[in-house]
Amino acid sequence: MENESLEIEGFKFLGCTLWTDFKLLGQPHIAAFDAQQWMMDYKKIRVSPNQTALFHAQSLKWLQNELLNGSQQKTIVITHHAPSIRSIPLSDRLYSLSAAFASPLDDFVINAGANLWIHGHIHHTLDYQLGNTRVICNPKGYPDEMLFNTVNRSPNFSLGCSKINLGLLLAYLAD
Repeated sequence: MENESLEIEGFKFLGCTLWTDFKLLGQPHIAAFDAQQWMMDYKKIRVSPNQTALFHAQSLKWLQNELLNGSQQKTIVITHHAPSIRSIPLSDRLYSLSAAFASPLDDFVINAGANLWIHGHIHHTLDYQLGNTRVICNPKGYPDEMLFNTVNRSPNFSLGCSKINLGLLLAYLAD
């Protein structure tokens, strides 16, 4: 899903990559330069940090339109990049590359009113609240990371929800 929504059994799913804006630590030019130099995203994908920052702005505008329209539906946002520095492990928060993984959208998330925000890109299990929005991440990570225990993935992680027919959702998404 890229700037797309889907409604299933009373739940509204909003999906986008939400590339970062590199502003997490207040030095977007340094973060963008470091990302281009060190991240596989910019070596394997023919895209520049300037382009992904524009993609971020487009996705954020789309999310604003979708979330701030006053809908009473239960809303689940699914993004690749994280919406808050709270998703970055404490030990990594001062590194410029952290801004390539998350954007400072805490106020937006709090005011937008989604029920759940699921993201990836951070290779650590997370579960926290921003206002009334639960933010979670439980990635598998890269295969070689498991050898060095750099991912704290929880195999027993649970959303604790039973109202949605997950079989129906998986069948729908498989089409």
